[in-house]
Amino acid sequence: MTSGANSSGSYLPSEIRSSKIDDNYLKELNEDLKLRKQELLEMLKPLEDKNNLLFQKLMSNLEEKQRSLQIMRQIMAGKGCEESSVMELLKEAEEMKQNLERKNKMLRKEMEMLWNKTFEAEELSDQQKAPQTKNKADLQDGKRLFLPPGKATEENGMGQVSGTK
Repeated sequence: MTSGANSSGSYLPSEIRSSKIDDNYLKELNEDLKLRKQELLEMLKPLEDKNNLLFQKLMSNLEEKQRSLQIMRQIMAGKGCEESSVMELLKEAEEMKQNLERKNKMLRKEMEMLWNKTFEAEELSDQQKAPQTKNKADLQDGKRLFLPPGKATEENGMGQVSGTK
């Protein structure tokens, strides 16, 4: 009976020690998550700026296309009118068409570059996560090394540790 009392008395400090290890581990994970969140926000900021710029260019493109449609309507409506005004409208429409094609080509390239950068950033992030995940596994293994004998046997189902009865 006295050995039972001693073991329960000695088990309490090891339980507290285990709790402190768990707390430290959780604090490290929390810090790691905060760092990762900050890294992701830093990665997103340039992409966000780039996306806003692309959006503005796309909207400008849309406005030019609407203007082009207005010109086409005028051309269609004015077919019976003076030929010189129709020719001017046709010339303006052709210039707008070429301008829009050039802008669309540039926008496609910019969007492709943006997606490639995003993909490269994701690959880099994945590569960085792999060693960090391993480090976390090592931390967990290290945590298990510090668990009290009774707790270690409960977790891995090995029964009692030799020397304790």
